[in-house]
Amino acid sequence: MAEAESRWDELIRSILSRSFSNEVVVDILSKLPVKSLICFKSVCKPWRAMFGDPKFIEMHLSNGISNKRESYLLRILPFNDEDGSSLSTDSDDGSDFGMLPLPDQTSVNTSPGYDFDFNEDEVEEIYSLRDKKSFDEIGKLEVPIQSKSLYYLMVESMNGVVCLIETDDDEGWYLTVNMFLWNPATREFKTLPKPYINRFTGPVRVAAVGFAFHPKINDYKVVTIVHSVETNSLKVEVFSLKEDCWRNVGAEIMQVGAPRMTLSFQDYLSSAFVNGALHWTMCKKDGYFFSENYILSFDVCTDKFNKMKLPFPYVGYELLVYQAPKTFEGPLALIAYNSIENCDIWLMKEYGVVESWVRQYSIRGWVWSVMPFGFFDDGNLIIELSIDRHLFSYDLDVECMRYLEVFGHIRIVKYIESLVPLKSDSRLNWYPSTNPL
Repeated sequence: MAEAESRWDELIRSILSRSFSNEVVVDILSKLPVKSLICFKSVCKPWRAMFGDPKFIEMHLSNGISNKRESYLLRILPFNDEDGSSLSTDSDDGSDFGMLPLPDQTSVNTSPGYDFDFNEDEVEEIYSLRDKKSFDEIGKLEVPIQSKSLYYLMVESMNGVVCLIETDDDEGWYLTVNMFLWNPATREFKTLPKPYINRFTGPVRVAAVGFAFHPKINDYKVVTIVHSVETNSLKVEVFSLKEDCWRNVGAEIMQVGAPRMTLSFQDYLSSAFVNGALHWTMCKKDGYFFSENYILSFDVCTDKFNKMKLPFPYVGYELLVYQAPKTFEGPLALIAYNSIENCDIWLMKEYGVVESWVRQYSIRGWVWSVMPFGFFDDGNLIIELSIDRHLFSYDLDVECMRYLEVFGHIRIVKYIESLVPLKSDSRLNWYPSTNPL
C-alpha cells in the first residue's frame, strides 16, 4: 500500500512540475470520458502511466458514478421483420399509446400487427446503450472478437467490465462453455481459462452463473455452478481476475442427494449482488413433488454458501431475486408470479432477517403473457410480453406500462465506462467502443 502511494505521489510530481502548482489537472482528467483519455496517452509518459495507475482508475470511476454517467446496456437478439413493421405507439384513433394497463385474458392472444420470423443463423446480436431516464439509444457497442457460436450471452456488468458466456447451445445443456470479460470502453477482451465444466465427459447443465466485484478484496470473480447429468451432482468453480485462475469450491449445501431429488435455479443468468454476496432463487423437488424454495447466497469474499428463507412457500410460482432499487427501502427484492393468478413483490427491509420481509406490491389478474425480469432505477418493473418479446416499463404505483420500443431476446444490465484493466493480451488499440447515433 505504501509503495503504491509513493508511486502515485511521484507520478503527480512528474506531471505537475511541468506547469501546474496544484492537482487541478488530475481532477480535470479524472472527469473526462475514456475515449479522451486514450487519446491523451500519447501526450507524455507520465500521463500514460497515470491513466493505468489503480488510484487514478478508482478516481475516474468514482467521478463517473457521482456524476451519474451510468446507462443501461441491452444485449438484444432481434427477430427478423420481413414486413419492416413494428409495434405502433399510436392507437387506432391517433391518440398517444404511451401508457397502457396490463393486458387482460381477452387480449393476450392478439399480437399487435407484428409478423415474427426468428432465425438465429441470420440474426446478429446488438449491444445497445440506453439513457437511464428516457431510455433513448445513445450508442452501440461492438464486441471486438466474434463469437464462434454465433452470439454471446451477457451475464452482468461491474464497474465497466462485462461478463459474457459462449456455449454450443442456449437451452442450458452444454458440452463446452467459454467465458469472457470485456471492457467496452478500452476495448480490452479477455478469454478466461477453461472452467471445470469443460472437463466433464457427458452433458452438463449450467445451473447458474454470477459475476461480482468485492471492494474489500479488490477482485472480480466469476462463479459457475454446473449440474452433471451422469453423476446428478452440482459442482462450483470460481474464477478470480486477480489470481487469473479457476478453483473448485465446496458446495455441500447444494448436494442433490437421492436420484429423484433435483435442484434448479429459477434464472441461471441472473443473480442479485447484495451485501458482498451473489443471490439466486432455488427450487428443490423430489421427483415431481415440491420440496422447498429458498434463496441461495454465495459470499464472494469468503467463498461460502448460505440459505435464506422466503417470506412464503409459493408453490408453482416463478421466483426471481434482485437488488432492490434505491427508491425501495431495503437491499433485496423478490418477485413471485404465477401465470394465471397474480404477481407479488416483496422487500427485505433488513438483510438476512427473514422476519423483515414485507409485501410491497401485489398485482392481481396477472396473465401468462407478461414476464417480469427486473427493476429500473426509478422502481418501475421491467416486463416483457412473451408472445412477441416487446419490452415495457410498468409503473407499480399508477399500474400502467410504457412501451420502450425494443423487442427480441433481451437482457439488461447497468453499465458505466471505466479504465479497469483485465490483464489480457487482446486489447485493441483503436477506438471507438461506442458508435454515436
